[in-house]
Amino acid sequence: FFSDPFFRDFENYPVLLEKESTELFPAINLIEDDTCYIIELAAPGFAKNEFDIEVEDRNIVISAKKEDKKVEKTENYTRKEFSYNQFQRSFLLPENVDENSIQAKFNDGVLRLKLDKKEQKEIVNKRHIDVK
Repeated sequence: FFSDPFFRDFENYPVLLEKESTELFPAINLIEDDTCYIIELAAPGFAKNEFDIEVEDRNIVISAKKEDKKVEKTENYTRKEFSYNQFQRSFLLPENVDENSIQAKFNDGVLRLKLDKKEQKEIVNKRHIDVK
């Protein structure tokens, strides 16, 4: 499974950065079948319009930003609360991914990307050549 370079980077990938960091890396699942790769990224609390997904030079970058501001005013005090969450994950795509057919869906806190594989031409290892 981890012989494919696409998956090799995730063998021992940490879920969090060092303890001093406040940036979280969402947990991911990587799935492969004969026709596609699937990336599932856990991002509860985000909305689908807060994601940005870009593909360039066989790299796919998935990022999201969320900022919440709450202000509560009463006669004697003002209370403000701010919340800011963001992350970015990037992956080097295998050469057999059709970059033009990548699809993304967000449902129940999980971003799911489907990366279709290009049709591979069958490699002929042996053939007979007629002598004329």
